[in-house]
Amino acid sequence: MKHNIYHLKSYYMEPLTASAIATLVFTKMLEKTIEKFTEATLAKIKVLRDKIWNKFRVNQEAVTAFVEAEKGSSTNLDKVAVYLQEIMKSDPNFAQEVEKLVGEIQQDIN
Repeated sequence: MKHNIYHLKSYYMEPLTASAIATLVFTKMLEKTIEKFTEATLAKIKVLRDKIWNKFRVNQEAVTAFVEAEKGSSTNLDKVAVYLQEIMKSDPNFAQEVEKLVGEIQQDIN
């Protein structure tokens, strides 16, 4: 039993993937979860969203995916995740900033 609990803990403590980050930023997820977010957590999510938006603005396809993902398009949410992953791989400083913010958000959520 301890092994299973340890496995669950390590699973939930791993860094979020680009797909999970995009989901965090662009979907309302579960309304009950959103209700539990503090204003500080929501502010961090907005900072994360704005940081991603600023990187995407140079690529029209990424901008289109971003805008459509905000409207609820799951197909475009997947595209946003791909663009985000590419940017994070090509820009280590940006990746580090995103990972730091995501870590703070994860701490707030847990």
